[in-house]
Formats: sequence, structure tokens, C-alpha cells
Amino acid sequence: MAQSPPQWCSIYWGLSLNSRGAKAIIIAIALAAPLLANVPVLANDNPAPTSTESQFHTPPNHPDTLAQNTSSSGFEKFSVGVNIGKVNVISGTLVRGKTDGSRAIDLPKWLLSYQDVIEGLKFRVKTLPDGQVEIRTPNLVTRIDLKKLQTDPDLGLVLSIDDLNRLFGIKAEFDIAEYAIKLTVPWTGQEPGWDEAAATEAPVVLDGLPRIRRPDNAITSIQQHTSISSGTKTLTTVQGDIAAIGSVGGYSGYLQINQPNLLAPRTWNLSQLQLAKATENQDWTIGSQSPFWRSPGNGEYWGVTTVQREGFRAPTPTGGAINLPQRLQSIEFGNTILGKALPGTLVRLTQGFSNNALAEVLVDATGQYRFENVKGSSYRLLLYPDGQLTRLPEKRNVSFNQVFGQIPQGTAVTLLSAGVERQTTVNSFWGSSSGVRGGIARRWGMSEDLTIGAGVVYDHGLQGLGELFWRPRFAPLQVSLSTLVGGSIDLSSTINYQPSPSLNVNLSIDRLSTKARAYWQIAPSFGLTATYDPQDVGAVEAQYTSSSRDSYTFASANFDTMRRLRWYLKQRWGLFQFSNQGNEQKIAIETSYDLAPDISSDGGSSIVLNYELNNLQSATPTTWKTLSWRYLSPARTSEGTNAWEAEIGYGMGSLNQGIFASAGIAVLPGLMLRGSYQAATSNGSSALRLDLVSSLNLSNGIQLGEQKIDALRSQGGILVKPFFDHNANGKRDPGEKSYVEDLDLLININNRSINSLRPTAEIDGVSVRIVPGSHRIDFDPAGFPADWQTDREAVAVDVAPGAYTTVLLPLIRSYARSGIVTDAENKPMEGAKIEAIGIDRQLRIFSITNVQGLFTLQGLRVGRYRVEVNGKPVRSIEILPTSGQETLNFKL
Repeated sequence: MAQSPPQWCSIYWGLSLNSRGAKAIIIAIALAAPLLANVPVLANDNPAPTSTESQFHTPPNHPDTLAQNTSSSGFEKFSVGVNIGKVNVISGTLVRGKTDGSRAIDLPKWLLSYQDVIEGLKFRVKTLPDGQVEIRTPNLVTRIDLKKLQTDPDLGLVLSIDDLNRLFGIKAEFDIAEYAIKLTVPWTGQEPGWDEAAATEAPVVLDGLPRIRRPDNAITSIQQHTSISSGTKTLTTVQGDIAAIGSVGGYSGYLQINQPNLLAPRTWNLSQLQLAKATENQDWTIGSQSPFWRSPGNGEYWGVTTVQREGFRAPTPTGGAINLPQRLQSIEFGNTILGKALPGTLVRLTQGFSNNALAEVLVDATGQYRFENVKGSSYRLLLYPDGQLTRLPEKRNVSFNQVFGQIPQGTAVTLLSAGVERQTTVNSFWGSSSGVRGGIARRWGMSEDLTIGAGVVYDHGLQGLGELFWRPRFAPLQVSLSTLVGGSIDLSSTINYQPSPSLNVNLSIDRLSTKARAYWQIAPSFGLTATYDPQDVGAVEAQYTSSSRDSYTFASANFDTMRRLRWYLKQRWGLFQFSNQGNEQKIAIETSYDLAPDISSDGGSSIVLNYELNNLQSATPTTWKTLSWRYLSPARTSEGTNAWEAEIGYGMGSLNQGIFASAGIAVLPGLMLRGSYQAATSNGSSALRLDLVSSLNLSNGIQLGEQKIDALRSQGGILVKPFFDHNANGKRDPGEKSYVEDLDLLININNRSINSLRPTAEIDGVSVRIVPGSHRIDFDPAGFPADWQTDREAVAVDVAPGAYTTVLLPLIRSYARSGIVTDAENKPMEGAKIEAIGIDRQLRIFSITNVQGLFTLQGLRVGRYRVEVNGKPVRSIEILPTSGQETLNFKL
């Protein structure tokens, strides 16, 4: 349960600040924190008052208030129907009641079978360990003690009409004409309630599926970046870099070469060369990388590093190089959420702003709710009074702040690394290496609050490594500490104190500096930040944000201890935009007006007016003014950039004047060209610049590919290529065309639509980036073209980092044959089973005749079949691509 923070709240760890002023600031902030915010927590669920149990009461419709029907004398047993509105839900059920031939007598006391009510109204029932049952309707969740229900000698457990009204809000009347009880339910038109089975993600089953292997060695993409620049005050330069990504034996392989002078290969040098693989339990990085300790070396580190996790899973890589600190984190902290609420309250656990329940519990007589093993950092609780889902719920926020580097209790992780320091050398491709370096370290999750680490590092000498990550339960505090002890002590620590979501105090100390930072969210639109560094300057910054449908404002002002003011302002009013920023050296103002805005995107054309005042501290400040037309295309590339952009204008300044223009195009995937020319600039020079980025995708032939090829360094991909297999040989032959329509309906990956993975359309299929490992692909008939189908329902696909696994999907022509089955008297036979059994392949197609004896065999493929009727062979047929629609009539 969340606890209030201690009132002392001062943080003093024996860490010396280098000035009395710094100490005073930190101590003052820490002492004032409880006064600024008094909502605490590790798991902040804003609990209800908890002083005494007298705060709880039994709601009017709680099961404990079930009435005992004792005045049903004279009632008789008879059968009636049960309708909801005009729909009959129970054709006939025994009730105990009474009529006078024209109306019901004492209807609220009529008794209905409990079991018939549950089944007829499709209530979901869950038996609880204490013997009670939890009953769920689309608008209500409640509990009933079956021992408190009446028992009828003929009907068994019963509910009265009055019970239905009080427990479930169901109103009833008796229709003597239809001789049925007509119910009015409060959930008409609502979606069904939460389903525990549906809330649990279905497992991905790969057993028994045909498997498509990953490519062991492949070059996936090559990218060249070229930049040409020239100016009156600079020399013409042609420089760039080339990069390649691929897969080598299950590892991703990444190569990058710097080209300081593109036209002089002897100046090129190797920037990165790395093999990497991240799996559930271990990671490997071979080649260029960063050491896992704080190194005083100035060169690059080239070596081998492995991470071995025991008992926890790291966050899924999202692209780019393997992030070592992230791979030491856990996504499986089993936090517990506790709280109090009135008995009968339904508490739902949701994530983000969604109302979709991850779990839920109905509060019992103890007045407590509990969610265990909650994995994540930010959740929201929805509390529905009396279990009524139609009422507005109370909302409580829950947050767990883990220390970066902390791992769950009982788990461990080991790091092992060895390599050399590499220095870049002019006119040397490989550079030079010097000095062996390496280390071994291990972290242990000692408790839910504490993780410790220890190790040994050799880096210009032998050093001991110690680590501590602590998040105490009694205060909203986070502490991380790392130290290297050798000839000297290198200490690095971070202390974070957050007594409420609106206040955060942070102190960081290392061998080079001591920094303090405090942030206070005074109002939803206004916040203050204070920073202090004894070796630099302190500052106070205020930020303001406001937005509405037609306007937006963001403003910040920073004032430091050297009395320097810096500011930034950006505003939008309808079609007008205005920005202003300045410091001690420069003031810049820009105003724009949208001429033809695209309301569905940020695209469109606009007129832009810019003014700059530079060199404010000099005796002769300079000015620069421009007027231009700017265009941004509504269309965007797969990377999110504008497909087209252009700007042309005229600039005037204190030093010169002239036209300027720029343009960029990224319409084709894998090809981006940008160019700019300025006859005049604010510093008095002219400039010309061209940038070209070209990417070749080699995983599907040779074609233009995506620009962000480094995303495959920790991810892989799947390329699905459906095609029309006219001769049904499972191979794509010349002339067989691709099928690229309705692929979002055709392909599901890991029980989800392919659209959830943000697919990229290819010339002959579709591709997605995905986490390396084994995945399931299902082919949904809803996406098949008419009269075509696939010979497989699902496949298992192995994916390696750095490469795409190609899935060829042959679509085979399907045929249908219809006919009639008659008996010896030439009468149609209803319910006869017609089965076509493949002779050339294992395929069985069957159909059942209707009342007219008609049947249709669908999904037949080219080949020979043996036809059986009710298990008896009748004849053989052959399906040919050129054969007509033969009618099959059988007489038995």
C-alpha cells in the first residue's frame, strides 16, 4: 500500500557539494517538498480513507440483502416462456406463481429456477473459494451466497422476480396472451462485460507447423550518404559515409566507413564493424562498442561483450544498436497493488488511457482489493460503485518508479567483456590499437527494493567495481550508486526524490561535476525548473503551455546566475504562426501564414517572414531579413518525413543580399535528395550544398530500400510474397504474377493483423520489421482472391537479426463441382455425405446434401479424385485447368 512520506524528508548522503549555496538549495528543496505535495508513493493509487471499518456499508442491492420469500402460499407450479423484449430466451421453464386467468397475482414473489435464469440470460458465473458465486452481466458484477437463496422442492434453487430487480436491475411483467414473463434488462445494446479469457493474450503455437528457416548469411542493405558543399568562405568538399547491414550466422552484421574525402579512398577509415545478437536470456556484441564501465580512455573500444540474464526478461529491442543499459533492465517487476474500497465495488486495472481491463476484482466484505504480479510502471484503476458498469467510475492512478539498473528479487545478470582500445589514425583505414581492457561484473536482485553489483575491471590498471540501486518503500526515493576503486576512487551517484507527480528533485554527482535539479509542476500549463552546478552556472526556467482547437502557445524563459536571459516563444492562431527566441548574442523572429494548408497533415504552402539581429555584444550588430515561400507535401515517406519540400526567397542583411532556395525529394523509398543555394547569408557568404542518400535493398533482388537500415541491427524482418501458382508446383515460375491486394486481410502474424506491425508495401508483397526469433503466420481465407486459395493455413518463420526471411506464398486455383444425389426411386437424398478424396495428393473435400439432394464440393484443385457417397465409392473424377464446370449426379 502506498505510504505517506516521512516528514523529515531531508536527503544527506555524506556527498559533498562544492559550495554552501548548493547545500542550501538542495536542503531547502528537500525540506519544502512535504509542504508542496503530500501525495506519496511507490504504488500511488490515491486510496480511499482507511481509518475504520465503520466507513463501509452494505449497498442496497448487495447479495447480503436477499429477501427470503416466505409468503408464497397458494402459489402453483406451471410452465411459462421468458422473453427479453420481443425475443424469446427461454421457450419454457417451470415457475411457482399464481394467475386469475387474466393477470398475474403477486408477480414480485413469483419464483424462477436459478439455473434457468443463469442459462437463459447468459450470465457468466464464477465459483469463488468461499462458496459464493460471482455473477457478471454486461452492466453489472455482483456476488451471491447460494446458501441464502430459497430452495423449492420442484424448482431447486430459485430467484424471485423481486430478486431479479434488486440484484440485476431487471424489471418484469407477465403477458397472459403469450403466457410469458417479459423482462426489461438495463444492458440492451451494450457490449458484453469483461471476459478473463479474452483479456489474456492467446499463446503463439508453433508445434506441427511447416517451418521456414532464416537466412544464415545475407547482405540485406547498402547505403551511401554523399554531401557536397561549397561557399565563398569555405573550400569545396565532397564527403560521406557508406554503411551495410546483413546477417552472419544468426548475428546481425553492421559496417560503416567514414569518407572524409569521397574522391580520395586513402582517407577513408573504418568507423564501425559489429556483430550482435540479442535473445531472451543472453546478448552478444562483437566488434566496435562502448565498455560497460566508465572508462578514462579516449579511443574506441573493440572487443567481445556478453550479457547473461538469470530469471528475468529485458525490454524488446526497438531497432538500432543493442542498448546495453536497457538490456540490463527488467520488464517483469512483479509489483503488488493494494487498496481499499466499499464492498461490492468492482475495481478494474487498466493501462494508459484505455478502459480495456487487464484484470479486475470485486471487493468483498474486507473492503480491500489486491492485484499481484503487475508488470509495468504506469496504470489506472477504475472503481465502479456496487459493481455497476453503467455508473461513472472513480479513477485512481498507480505508478511504480523503478531505479534504472534495478532487477527483480531473486534474479541476477552477469556481464563479461574483453577487448582493446582503438585510435583513429589519419590516412589509415584500420587505425591503431593499444592497451588490453576488459572486465567482469554481476548484479543480484537482493529484494524488491535493492539491487547490488560487484566486479573487476582492467582499464589502464586493475580496479574494483561496486554498484547499488535502491528504491526504499518508506519514501518516494530512488538511489543509484556506482564506484570504481583503484589508484583513486571514481564515484558516480544519482538521487531522485519525487514526493508527488508534480514535484521532482534530482542530484547527480560524478568525478567531474555535481549537479542539482528540481522541477515543480505548479499547474497543468505552468512549471518551474531550478538547476545548479558549482562548476558552471545555476539557472531558473519557467515553462508555459496552452492549446485549444485553433491556437497553441509554448513559452519558456531561462535566467542564470550570470544574469543572462534566454527565451523561446512559439504561437499559432489559426493560419498564423509566430516564433521568437533570443539570448545574449542573438534575437530571431519568424512569422508565417498558411496559404493552402492541408487540414489532414502538416503539409501545405505558406509565406514566411524572418528577422535576425546578431552579434548583440559587439559594437556593430548585424541584421538579416528574409521573405520566402515554403511548401511541405502532405504525403510522407515510411520514415515519416515529407515526400516533397521546397523553399525560395530573398534575403537582405547588413553584409549582403540575394536569393536563396532549397528543395528536397524523398518520393522513392531508399532515395533522398536535398539541395540548397544561398547567394547571401547572415554572415555575408554564399553557400551551395547537396545531400544524397541512396539505399539498396538486396534481400529481394536489387532495388531501392528503406533509409533507416540501422534499425535491423537488433531487429529482423519477414517478407511475404504471395503469387498466383498456375501449375500448382509450389514454385514461382516465369509469368506467374504477384498478388498484392488485401494483404492486411490475408496475413496475420502472432495472432494479430499485419497492420499492427506497420508493414511496408513491396513490389511483390509486403514486409515487416520484427523481433528476432520464431513467429507464426496465419493466412486468412478472407484475403484470398476469388477462386484461389493457399495450400497451407499457417507456417512458422525463423527470423535472424539483420536480415529478412522470405515467405513464398503460392496461391493455387480452386474449383467447385456441384450435383444431385438421388435414391433408387429417383428421389433426392437429404443429408448424404459426398467426399472427394485426392489420388495425387492428400486432400479430402466433403459436402452434405440439402433437402433437394444438392451438394457443392468447393476447394478442389487440379488432379484426380475418388468420390464417395456415405462412404461408398461411386466414381473417379479429374480436375483440369481447361475443364468445364462438370455436373456430378449420383444415383444410389
